[in-house]
Amino acid sequence: MKTNNIQPFFPSRSINQVFDHLFNRPLTDVVGSDFSHSSPAVNIKENENAFVLELAVPGLDKNNFDVKVEDNFLKISYEHSSNEEEIKENVYTRREFKYTSFSRSFQLPETVEADQIKGNYQDGILSVILPKNKQIIENKVKTIEIA
Repeated sequence: MKTNNIQPFFPSRSINQVFDHLFNRPLTDVVGSDFSHSSPAVNIKENENAFVLELAVPGLDKNNFDVKVEDNFLKISYEHSSNEEEIKENVYTRREFKYTSFSRSFQLPETVEADQIKGNYQDGILSVILPKNKQIIENKVKTIEIA
């Protein structure tokens, strides 16, 4: 005869362990990442002519980005808020306020031509191209004479 291994439910952890597990970790682990406002992931690439920053920002409106150079820092920010309202049969009203924002700053190397920086937003990726100043790069090479 086959026996069934079903056992009655007995919690293997004390209530204190459950609360510690729940509350001693980041809030986003508990409620999901949509709850908090976080900065987007960034890739930084370098080639012979430029640095390229790629920010993963899918679903955002390119008109709400603010990209500027200030005090030798590249500052990229985004801000959007909306207020949606739905009235149904004059019985109830539902309002939803939504606010999305982030801000990232990057110190520019002295080899970047700040006045030539360009940006592009395509397929959820904001690309910022930071061209290098060839004269500064060439002037940095110094041959040292050995006496």
